[in-house]
Amino acid sequence: MTLPVKEKERTVLRCGCPVRCALIAAGAIVTALYFITRSNRDVMLAVSDGIVRPYHTLMGRLCSLFPFSVAELIYAAGIIAAVVYTAWCVRSAVHGLPLPAVLRRWIITAAAVFITFFGGICLLWGVFYYSFDFADLSGLERRDVSVTELEEATRMFANLANEYAPLVERDAALTYTADAGDILSRAPEAFEGAVDVFPFLDGAMLEPKAMLFSEIMSAMNFTGFFFPFTGEANINVNAPDCFIPCTAMHEISHQRGIAPEDEANFIAVLACLDSGDAEFIYSGALFAYLHLGNALYKASPEAYHDVAATLCGEARADLDANNSYWASRDTEAAAISESVYTGFLYTQGDERGLQSYGACTDLLVAYYLEEGL
Repeated sequence: MTLPVKEKERTVLRCGCPVRCALIAAGAIVTALYFITRSNRDVMLAVSDGIVRPYHTLMGRLCSLFPFSVAELIYAAGIIAAVVYTAWCVRSAVHGLPLPAVLRRWIITAAAVFITFFGGICLLWGVFYYSFDFADLSGLERRDVSVTELEEATRMFANLANEYAPLVERDAALTYTADAGDILSRAPEAFEGAVDVFPFLDGAMLEPKAMLFSEIMSAMNFTGFFFPFTGEANINVNAPDCFIPCTAMHEISHQRGIAPEDEANFIAVLACLDSGDAEFIYSGALFAYLHLGNALYKASPEAYHDVAATLCGEARADLDANNSYWASRDTEAAAISESVYTGFLYTQGDERGLQSYGACTDLLVAYYLEEGL
């Protein structure tokens, strides 16, 4: 029996929509509660310590049983499901189901997925922006630094990079070459040096996961990401080897509750330098030099060139390879990805957006000029 058009429309809208509407309602409630209460540090701390941290530890340990990234599997399955569902909707409309009803159902489904995902991100990740006071726990405050201090710190890390550059394996082009799998397997132990300095970074020793689709990550201009739904730190292993150890430390920092990117970068350098592992020390020193050097160049190009002239040939080869790699992937997709992630950072109250990656220079100068290397 052929259903009348109105009945067809009602049937399309009824099928599965209560579940979708329930997801929208639940996601909206979680998101609203997050934005209403996030200024209350006590509430955020109770949620992060009582719910989020135990959840990350549990999921991280469960997912560590799999040799692949469960987060990557979820993303791949989600993309495939979206394509298949959209194709089914188009086919349904072509075969006689009312187009307005099919379109409304597609919109409701997309809204349910988005608000559920965003609500989950707010609960399982956003709380760290408001519960975790890095300055109070570490005793480090961001402060303005002079050009002289910036030059001194940049030179300090250039010298350290020069010291460790000959101690790591290199190819015929003099660029650092590493076994990414071996680096990631050693990363949890290497991070313990940072825990010794800052005990609040203690947590489950979980190995970061190598991304199978790392080239897609490169096209999006990402070196890694922490996925709060699975508690996994994920690493782009196609990126230049010289920064993979430091990237692993960065993502473990996120895994341990450090949300702002500048603080995660600082902890990554600290963890590398205190690891006792030449490959990690070199990666951290070169990473710090790169960030400090960029800041110094803006403040005083002359001082920057004076310091850059002292960098050894091996370290220069690594920086040149890194620059060439990312320049070849400076695409529209990378720009869109950066804009989306910057927008997300803004929603979490990080008004510096991706510029917060550069703000770690203040922490590096403040800590290492006082503590030394």
